[in-house]
Amino acid sequence: MLKLYIFNNSAKVLSKVAIRKIFIQTMQSIGISEENGYINLIFVSREKIKELNKTFRGKDLETDVLSFKYDDLCKGEIVISQEVVWFYAEIDKKNEKNMLKRVIIHGLLHLSDYDHIKLKDRKRMEKKEEEIFQKIK
Repeated sequence: MLKLYIFNNSAKVLSKVAIRKIFIQTMQSIGISEENGYINLIFVSREKIKELNKTFRGKDLETDVLSFKYDDLCKGEIVISQEVVWFYAEIDKKNEKNMLKRVIIHGLLHLSDYDHIKLKDRKRMEKKEEEIFQKIK
């Protein structure tokens, strides 16, 4: 069974139970809940995510979520800056809790080979993201 480990969830906007519910629903929706291994979900500062974005993607700017896929017992890591999520939620006039839920789903989908570089792939990913979000709302 795939496990989720959560690190540095300091804002506590979503409880670990709520985050695990999102994780389980997402994994079931994409059909990989029975795999062995684990995923790390790590919350970091906006400065740290900017540093990671520059190091690993060559982009010297903040982002809300980064996903790193591995082919090992550790299936991957999702790194989220809640500060950046809150910033985007404020700009878009969206609920912070719902925005964080979407970002977690988004990160998990990236680890499951969903992408949004091409338009058709972005539409596929957005559709799946919305489908999962509606189930956990």
